[in-house]
Amino acid sequence: MNLENDYIRVAFAPETGGFVSLYDKQRDYEYIVAPDRAMPFRLMMPQGERAWLHEDARGADIAIDGTTARVRYRFGGIVAEAVYVLDGPAILATLRVANHSEQAIEEVMFPMVRGIGAIPEGEIIWPMFSRRNLGDPFQTDTDQGRGAAFGSDHRTWNEWTQKQNMRYPQHLCSAWCDYGNPAHGLGMEGRHTDFSIMDFFFYKVVEKTRDPVRRTLDMTIVHPRRVRPGETYTSSPVRITLHDGDWRAVAGAHRDWLETWVRKPDRPRAFAESIGWHFFFLKRQDGWESHSYAELPRLAEAALAVGYRYLMLFGWQTGGHDNNYWYRYVPNEDWGGEAALRRAVEQCRAMGVELIPFFNGTLANVEMPEHKSFGRMWEAKTRAGHPYYAGDWARCNFDAPMRNRAMLHHEICFCEEQQVCFLETVARNVDRYGFGNLQLDQISEKSLLCYDDAHGHVTPDRAPIDGLATLLPKTRALVRAAHPDGVMVSECLND
Repeated sequence: MNLENDYIRVAFAPETGGFVSLYDKQRDYEYIVAPDRAMPFRLMMPQGERAWLHEDARGADIAIDGTTARVRYRFGGIVAEAVYVLDGPAILATLRVANHSEQAIEEVMFPMVRGIGAIPEGEIIWPMFSRRNLGDPFQTDTDQGRGAAFGSDHRTWNEWTQKQNMRYPQHLCSAWCDYGNPAHGLGMEGRHTDFSIMDFFFYKVVEKTRDPVRRTLDMTIVHPRRVRPGETYTSSPVRITLHDGDWRAVAGAHRDWLETWVRKPDRPRAFAESIGWHFFFLKRQDGWESHSYAELPRLAEAALAVGYRYLMLFGWQTGGHDNNYWYRYVPNEDWGGEAALRRAVEQCRAMGVELIPFFNGTLANVEMPEHKSFGRMWEAKTRAGHPYYAGDWARCNFDAPMRNRAMLHHEICFCEEQQVCFLETVARNVDRYGFGNLQLDQISEKSLLCYDDAHGHVTPDRAPIDGLATLLPKTRALVRAAHPDGVMVSECLND
């Protein structure tokens, strides 16, 4: 059965309702070359250690009305409906799942566009802050380029080398990805306005049992939403686009749409027009002291000499950088304590230089008395009820560079009680110590699902999103109350 308009034609598999054809009428180009692999969604339903258990779509009942297709399912205690609406050269896809089974759904994989053929000179592009271009997934070791990112043809027991995934909002700055060349391609966008977590997932499938060997690509969005028995979930909308031009067609359309609703905080003019900041360590983790509070005016003078009006300070607190997470962001008494710090901040501001202090409220040193007493209750917990390890952050000053020997740090959840402590620390830094600015370390790169029911989360995947949605406006208000031209600087960035 076909769903089509003047731009594209979509054909569905009778049994699964997956895409057996994505045909670009304008370019006379077919994207699906393995229609036998069509599958629109998968529900991950693990039981204990059997984390692989799942239910795949089957028994599709397809109804098409104009430019809308509704595909209904009933299987294994699951009642679902996938809705596809054509919008020019794009498909807007949503899935509604009612769980009448006795087992919780832990992840919803939808939409799944499977069996995509190799696009000549095609590359995978996504807005990851450290690696934007994954190259051509179909390149082999003998080719020039980045094809090894998908393991060439060397299959592993768990297909690990053939898979690439990235989370939004986390290391993906915005919710889109694209596979194409300079002339055309296939893009996916998250078209939701509540910042729900989406994992963008590429999988190169190498079928060596076929002669010749068949190589195809899958593009999938994974929604890590827990749907308990008796609950219903509607996935965040996803836009699938068959476009002319390169990846900028998808990126530009997504940016234009984002501008229609996203709210951006105002930036102080001085910061917006600045060329950046100077970055200084005062005290390092191993105790080595580079500078003290008394030297801050001299550092400000050096910054001004080359056009900088902002200094970012790491290791300003008593324990030095990367120590005492996250409980002791207090002045170093050896350098004169609070009075000396505030005096230096005021002197620098009088010179026209702002100081931005480091603050990381996302992880905790498990050896800290504060953590053993109360902070441990704020740890983000995995589905198995275990803390997320945050590594040692030892920076290898004296030891070999192995960061996961002792697992000294655990990740923290932005639960209600944690937010009280977080905001008290912020207020002390920006107001009492006079900084009026703040660097929020790692704040944009940790979308950790939290399964601790004691925290009162609506669902595990909303824990980091709702937590930050509450925390960040309050943090900004404290900064601006202390200093009208104060700024908050995030490590990493996303929407």
